[in-house]
Amino acid sequence: MPESNKTNEFLQKLAPCIERGELEKCVEEAARLAGEMGVGAEELFGFSAKKSVDGKYDFAYVLALAAAHDLEGNKKARAYNSVANAARYLRKFENAEQKYKLAIDADPKYGVAHYNYAILLSELKRNEEAEEQYKLAIAVDPNDASAHYNYANLLSELKRNQEAEKHYLLAIEISQKSAKVQFDYAKLLQRVEMNKEAEQEYKEAIDSNPNLVVAHGGYGFLLVEMNRREEALEHINEASDFLSIVGLVVESHLLKAWFYQTLSEKNLSRKRFGESGKDANEAGEEYLKAASIAEGFMKDNLIMQGNVLKAKSCVRKIPEKSWYKIFYIFKSPDIPELIENLKNAAIYYKKASLCPIGEKKDVCNACFFSMNVFSDTLDAMSAFINGDDAEININKWSDSLEQAYKIYSEKNLNKGVALVETLKQLIKCVDELAEHRKYGNKVKEEKLGKCLNNLIEVSNEMEGALKVIAEHSAEAIRDYAKKQGMGFVKEEKIEKPSVNKWLIGVLVAIVLGIISNRLFSWDIDLKIFRFFKSLFFGADIP
Repeated sequence: MPESNKTNEFLQKLAPCIERGELEKCVEEAARLAGEMGVGAEELFGFSAKKSVDGKYDFAYVLALAAAHDLEGNKKARAYNSVANAARYLRKFENAEQKYKLAIDADPKYGVAHYNYAILLSELKRNEEAEEQYKLAIAVDPNDASAHYNYANLLSELKRNQEAEKHYLLAIEISQKSAKVQFDYAKLLQRVEMNKEAEQEYKEAIDSNPNLVVAHGGYGFLLVEMNRREEALEHINEASDFLSIVGLVVESHLLKAWFYQTLSEKNLSRKRFGESGKDANEAGEEYLKAASIAEGFMKDNLIMQGNVLKAKSCVRKIPEKSWYKIFYIFKSPDIPELIENLKNAAIYYKKASLCPIGEKKDVCNACFFSMNVFSDTLDAMSAFINGDDAEININKWSDSLEQAYKIYSEKNLNKGVALVETLKQLIKCVDELAEHRKYGNKVKEEKLGKCLNNLIEVSNEMEGALKVIAEHSAEAIRDYAKKQGMGFVKEEKIEKPSVNKWLIGVLVAIVLGIISNRLFSWDIDLKIFRFFKSLFFGADIP
């Protein structure tokens, strides 16, 4: 019988057992079939290697373990190492650890088993044990580039940068400039802000392997840091196109979403609010495109992130002159535009809060109730600006806020509770405006001042409640990307919510502007004016 036919027949006979998922029993079945068909242990191990390359780790596990029983010395160690690798890919971590130990027992000088065991220990966050195994692997073979490379990755993760650099350089020298090693070394250099050196490593990695997507992605984000947007976009597009070609369409859009999100944050830090808004909108669009293809839990996370960024883009569209002259806009034609952008932001926040993000579903509902009230109060304020009457649904708004308050309280989410308090104060302000419009009375400065002051006191939590679920979805997306091999993924910095003080500042300015223009023609006490100006001049921006 030709060798290929013999192999196919053997695997076909073994397949029903594999499909049942009882892998340990299948090892016995594989040994029995091998005896009947005259398949030797080394041949079985060869079958296993082919199945591992094909990603059929259940077959690889069974075949390598059946082979290991009849092999000795280094061959036995190699077989157990393959069994352990397959178990690790199948997420059978205890089993994998046991088999790595058997491989090392079979041949203590088999360095590959040491560093593969170290990789498993590192994944399990048992870093001290992992480091010991890497050292053993390097002691066995100081010229093993893989051992140096993986040890460098562990050291980099532990922020032991100088030690990591030493082993990256050894791995590069031994491997004669492996593209993947140079990419990870470039990431280390980028993290320690050695951008010129990082750029050189990215370039060499791309020269070595033009199809290394992560290198194009990493280099693109480095170029963003170096303020070379157009060059960055070229590399991001190249990486995105390649991902799309190989069928990773969600990842293709996700890469662009991160790129534009990074640009948005960078422009924001420079107070380029218009540009930041445009980039936030692009990022939101890319997240939503990814969501249109994704399924299940990931789809919900992508929808949330997309709508949150679309909301932020609306907030940042507010005319830039208003950021610097926030207390001089009372007669400005920009006031309707301010309200309109905030209304659009509220719409997107409402869409974001509809996503049932697993255990965060209740929090999403609370956010939806909160954002609904925010949207309605903005509608009322918009009507006042245009000289129209507006329906003030105090009871409806209060009921919605009570539902939100109950959820936030049960979940011990102080930021959510504070958000509800903020909105209660905003309702009071809107109700105050409605009363004065109805009766044409002059605003009592003390009462208005108290209302707005209460609003300010809780304003720092304005976005906090939504961040609880937004950060949850962002973390899920990052985990997904890492599993897909997008190695340039960076941990998102935890930033203090900054929209709050600014957003309330805009609302205060609008409220004061409405009262000044519509109700009693510019006789607000200058002391109150100066008080609010001192609070908001130079406030943070979302």
